[in-house]
Amino acid sequence: MQSTDKFPVDNTLAVRLKLIRKARKWTLQALAEKIGCSRSYLSRLETGKAKNPSTDFLRKASTVLSVSEPWLELGIGMIEAVPSQNQLEEDTQFLIAITTFAEEMTADQLLRCLGRLSQNPRLTDQSRMFWTKMIGPWFLVKVDAEKAAQERAKKLEATTAAELLQKKNVDGPITLQANKRAGSAETQPALKTRKRKSTSHEKAKSDRKKK
Repeated sequence: MQSTDKFPVDNTLAVRLKLIRKARKWTLQALAEKIGCSRSYLSRLETGKAKNPSTDFLRKASTVLSVSEPWLELGIGMIEAVPSQNQLEEDTQFLIAITTFAEEMTADQLLRCLGRLSQNPRLTDQSRMFWTKMIGPWFLVKVDAEKAAQERAKKLEATTAAELLQKKNVDGPITLQANKRAGSAETQPALKTRKRKSTSHEKAKSDRKKK
């Protein structure tokens, strides 16, 4: 928070109002519209021609300018207003909502969102900077997460391929040996059958010769 020590010795309401308006880079007309008063009245306040503004004006002006009401009216205390409990709760709810949206979006979606915000003519430079600061970190987090997921998928694919190759190398010889044994087992009965047939044939020839 800023202290009133940085302000001029002539720390009047007129000086404070003009300095803080210029610090916010607002024209008299812009601030008057935000507060809900006329430009001429605001100008008279800043020049010291009008004095003792109403409590309602001070409350609205301090809220719009984001300064504490005691500082704006009397020049005492800190410049920035201390957030109320309601304001803190609203800020918390806002952050929860932004986090929820960001968690459901991909890096590409967040990038497109940032691009559209930066090109929106209805937004001020300050608004664009705000949303860039809000969404930018989430974009970087998503990029890192997606890269990590891709690397894990590649490692898993490589591991699976290696395991399949190893299994093929182990199962291949076993299958070949089994096939050879099976073939050998199938051949032995056939040899026995041919041998019996050959023996029977030779016996028949021998019997014919004796006759």
